[in-house]
Amino acid sequence: MSALSSLTDSSINSIDGRPGLTDFQLSLREMQEAGGGVKVLLIPFAIVAFMLFLLLLGAIGLGISMGVLAVCGRIWRFLMRTDRARSA
Repeated sequence: MSALSSLTDSSINSIDGRPGLTDFQLSLREMQEAGGGVKVLLIPFAIVAFMLFLLLLGAIGLGISMGVLAVCGRIWRFLMRTDRARSA
């Protein structure tokens, strides 16, 4: 009886004559043997992540520059204001 159960267990888990490997483990092994399919997808994801990072940096820089221009504009208006009460 134990030989029958071990036979069914190994037949369920064996693919391509490799006992004890599940479908997922076999697909991972095949990807590693094929040169790592994950590395191929890593490059486009890295490019997209870098572009999003540059976009984020640009947005931060634009926000800071607008804040500096707003403060400089207020200072400029304060310094260049005309005193209308004296001129009238």
